[in-house]
Amino acid sequence: MGKKGSGILRSRCFHDEPSGILLAEECGALTVSQNGRSYLALRWKMTEELVAVVQTALHFGLSKLWQTGHPRGRQSSHISFSRTHESASWVFSLGLEAQPPRLQKITFNKRFLPIFEASDLEWTRQKAGGNLFIPPGRLIDTLTLLREHACQSTGSCMAGPAPAPGAA
Repeated sequence: MGKKGSGILRSRCFHDEPSGILLAEECGALTVSQNGRSYLALRWKMTEELVAVVQTALHFGLSKLWQTGHPRGRQSSHISFSRTHESASWVFSLGLEAQPPRLQKITFNKRFLPIFEASDLEWTRQKAGGNLFIPPGRLIDTLTLLREHACQSTGSCMAGPAPAPGAA
């Protein structure tokens, strides 16, 4: 990652002003704060991989890191990503199955199963719970697929990635 990422890792802090997201690591614990709510993300640390996932989610309009009723307390074993703060609106999450602080897999909501089944994505299904797992390197492809599906089926398109610097 470039200088920006290195600075984030040195400061142990990531802030995205438009979304109100603040991730801060202190004493080995990662705090997720947004819109007046904060929670401790158990086992997660400020890593290049985590920052890249958050930045990718933001590019796709998944800028909400808590939903009504989740987390229920002041700590959570996962960080979820959604377009709204509405209950059960999460699209994907980084949970214990990812093996934090490493990022081994990303969990997608099981409601996307028909889209995953009709695709050529690399994925597996959780035995208990039925959620869907992808390798971290396939996050952009997966979010692009979901955006395209939303555009085709409902006309409601998720935001897409920002153009590369210098792109026309």
